[in-house]
Amino acid sequence: MRTGTARAHHPDVTRKIVLVVAALLIPGGLVALVCAFVGRALFQTERGRKAISYAQKRVPAWMTSWTAPQRAAA
Repeated sequence: MRTGTARAHHPDVTRKIVLVVAALLIPGGLVALVCAFVGRALFQTERGRKAISYAQKRVPAWMTSWTAPQRAAA
């Protein structure tokens, strides 16, 4: 492997490529990808973290307490 391609063979690069391809193929995936990118960018600044914290406080309680249905024991 050449030294210039070492960064391109990192597992995170492959995962990012797969995420972008899936986002383009799945309906609404591009919107989700953009939202994830914006959310990640917000978390990197103090002002963004404050905005996310404020938004989480404003979410109704019924939206934050949702859990996946549990399967009954057979």
